[in-house]
Amino acid sequence: MNILNTLIVNENYKLGKECEMDIKSIIISNNQGYTFYESITLNSTNYYISTKDPKNNYIMLKTHEIASVKHIVKSKDGHIFLMVCNFKSLPYFDVPIPSDIIGTVIVDLNSQSSLVQLSLNDIKYKCFFVNVSENKAIAMTLSHNTFI
Repeated sequence: MNILNTLIVNENYKLGKECEMDIKSIIISNNQGYTFYESITLNSTNYYISTKDPKNNYIMLKTHEIASVKHIVKSKDGHIFLMVCNFKSLPYFDVPIPSDIIGTVIVDLNSQSSLVQLSLNDIKYKCFFVNVSENKAIAMTLSHNTFI
């Protein structure tokens, strides 16, 4: 695969650099016709998501699950999707209100799922993610423009 340093721009997103893919780490129907990228910027929210940078790697899904983006993939027909691992989470605090109402949860790092394929439309918010121990982290949504 040829690694390009150019951006691919669409009205909905900007893709970063192409990257090599370790075939053993992902199973997508024989991997034919797929291109992998290091990053994507969603134009509607200006969220920058990166597979290489941990501070730009975590998202909250519309299902309120927290996920780590492992792969950004473009199929031969131009469809963009993400391969992510989901985590179990709980409110970080309950008083005066449950913290998940304001987008703050504690994440169980031991609960990482296997890879799941998602659409860009499944993203609700980008998250700020802080490890607090070997098996716990706090995720806070970056939701400046809307209510959760």
